[in-house]
Amino acid sequence: MLASSEEETLMEEKEAQMVSISDTKPSLRIAHFLKPLFPSSKNTQTQILFTHPSISHPSKPIFPIVKTLSSKVFFHVWKHPLKYWNSWVEKLRPSFESTWKKCSVFEAIMGSTLEIPKCKASIFALAEKWCSETNTFVLPWGEITITLEDIMVLGGFSVTGDCFGYLPAEDCSTMNKSVFQIAVNLARDTKFGLAPAILASIYRDLRLLKEKITTLRDLGDQNDVNVLKLALWAPLYLLQVWIWERFPALSPRINHISNGLCRIKKWHKTKILRNDDEGLPINFASHDFRWRPYSNTSFNHDLESYCRFIRVCDLVGLYCIEQYLPHRVARQFGFDQDILIAFRHVRDTPKIGWMNYIRPVSDTKLYRPPRQFEPGVTIDYMKWWEKKGVWQ
Repeated sequence: MLASSEEETLMEEKEAQMVSISDTKPSLRIAHFLKPLFPSSKNTQTQILFTHPSISHPSKPIFPIVKTLSSKVFFHVWKHPLKYWNSWVEKLRPSFESTWKKCSVFEAIMGSTLEIPKCKASIFALAEKWCSETNTFVLPWGEITITLEDIMVLGGFSVTGDCFGYLPAEDCSTMNKSVFQIAVNLARDTKFGLAPAILASIYRDLRLLKEKITTLRDLGDQNDVNVLKLALWAPLYLLQVWIWERFPALSPRINHISNGLCRIKKWHKTKILRNDDEGLPINFASHDFRWRPYSNTSFNHDLESYCRFIRVCDLVGLYCIEQYLPHRVARQFGFDQDILIAFRHVRDTPKIGWMNYIRPVSDTKLYRPPRQFEPGVTIDYMKWWEKKGVWQ
């Protein structure tokens, strides 16, 4: 549903009592928040204060069920290039590199030649924290999620451009005929906004994976022979790289890359660290989590892309429309975090969802947090989490 012009401004500046990770002593300062914000009306305060996202507190580590999950869950889209793909890319690159760059697919194409290892334990451990109501991972110390910025920086997929949609082939070694029309448009320098469709598919598959994990948890020691297998088609290798970028305790040794190369190459054929309980570093990572892993890099997003990163909207994917709520993870963009508003998401048609995604911005000025700025949370936000009994 489209927002009114009054609601459409993306951020708000106000004075508030703030607490940071490095300094838990409250301080009064000017803070910057992403909208929508918690309303000041006392009539709505009680209702919203007790509206928390669903949180998962499994009593057992994820490792004992990783083997069972691995036999039930199949990742059909992972970073293993098809035979002859790399040689095909290198053959075409001299003639089409300029076209690929105009269409904002050059980094995505070059990234497709890499091989990203799969650490199922970390994927499963984090997926168990997924909340489908908010499309965020809900942890004892706050909410986090993979965002449009991550899809653009790690995958090289644009958040701006024409609406993208195609039917994937049932056999991942072949292409659906509708892809050829996409290829024709790319040859004409048409730019496609691939990032929202990709992120929507990741959110959808995280929901399905969370449901499967819950089913197996509920079975306990019972026979799982009647549990159906789950096929995941989202490019979850991007989630794997996102985990390594954000959680140092789970990260393998990176490859050193030169400036100008796609960031995902850091993780090409890297050796995975073994950890019998991937959930522990995730649960207790409040001081180690990298809120802004790209702040020290040379990435400088254009204004339109930046606005897409930080604005609540619909993500139109293949056979799905997912809500995007960056205000719930404002610290990932360098903004301060206030109490969150819970609102019901209306499932629109793909056309309405896309119009919602590309709607104009009404802000007369935009704030970009300094790269070294450490965002904080309001005292009210900390107390809000304490009511759930999870703040650490």
